[in-house]
Amino acid sequence: MADQNIFLVSAIAQPDQFEKLVSEHKKVRVVGHFKLPDHAVYTVELVGKIQAAAREARAKFIVVTEKDAVKLKGVDFNFPVLVSHLQLSAPELVDAVLSRISR
Repeated sequence: MADQNIFLVSAIAQPDQFEKLVSEHKKVRVVGHFKLPDHAVYTVELVGKIQAAAREARAKFIVVTEKDAVKLKGVDFNFPVLVSHLQLSAPELVDAVLSRISR
């Protein structure tokens, strides 16, 4: 199966670590990363900008952290959004989570 283009979104203290973990998976290609300050608030305008950036990058999915998914509850996306349940202390979960993307 061809690589899946994904667009990351994170409002966490160490977004580069999140990107590094996801990028190491062979079945996905990170085509963009919207890095927000830790604890950022998602507004309708911001979600629109995220979706536009993901479309422009030709991503198939937007992938958010579990922490950000909680903040995005009830927000309408016009784009497929997946939630990463990764824990930086358990990198073996990367394969399990990202294998769902390639289905």
